[in-house]
Amino acid sequence: MEGRSIYDHADKKLGKLQLVVVGQFRPNDEVSPKLVRRVFAESAVKLYSADEIPTLIEDIRRTGKDIAQKQKA
Repeated sequence: MEGRSIYDHADKKLGKLQLVVVGQFRPNDEVSPKLVRRVFAESAVKLYSADEIPTLIEDIRRTGKDIAQKQKA
């Protein structure tokens, strides 16, 4: 899967990267998100549900890369 390749092969300018997916699941469906997370985790892909966007924003602030600065270099 592409997520594993992105994770295993660092970008020359940006370094190590990880594919992130935001998904929305049916209300009260607790099975599908767990299954999708497990499958994605096998390929180093991180899944956020639509209601986890605030967590995603915090994760980006904490671990994100400054692409604008890297492109100037």
